[in-house]
Amino acid sequence: MDRTSVLVGLIALGSLAASGQAMAACPGKQPVKPELLEGHTLCTARGKDAWQEYHEPGGRLIDYKMGPNDKVDPTKQVGTWSARGERVVYTFGSSTSNYRVFENGGASYCMEGSDGDFSVTFRKGLSKCAGTAPVALARGDQRSDDRGRDDRGRGRDDRPGPRF
Repeated sequence: MDRTSVLVGLIALGSLAASGQAMAACPGKQPVKPELLEGHTLCTARGKDAWQEYHEPGGRLIDYKMGPNDKVDPTKQVGTWSARGERVVYTFGSSTSNYRVFENGGASYCMEGSDGDFSVTFRKGLSKCAGTAPVALARGDQRSDDRGRDDRGRGRDDRPGPRF
């Protein structure tokens, strides 16, 4: 899927939301820190279209496509992403879209933004979506109002494990 088809897909999602047929409803859910998308592949689908976009550390947005070793449709960069406050900002050429990410429970999320609302899941690392289990974003540090504390009250620097 090239950059144009990704952009067309996002516009189609926006058109669907504008017509009152949004795929998911995000209101009332707990926002997630957009920084936690780093190092994860976002997975979503609508009809026959599917997106599997890796949020590379440093801001590159990578479309997994058929995989890095595929000769016909290999993995490649399709845009950039960044975390700005409670929003994740995607740029595809001269087009920009803004989203807020909300936890639906477990490993299910909702993205609400300028192009509509839709359900998403995440995979750890650069990964295909089909056949791999979704993961919850770093528990205890995901809510935007936790002020860097996990469920036990520990600060970001005194917690074991990876630091996002």
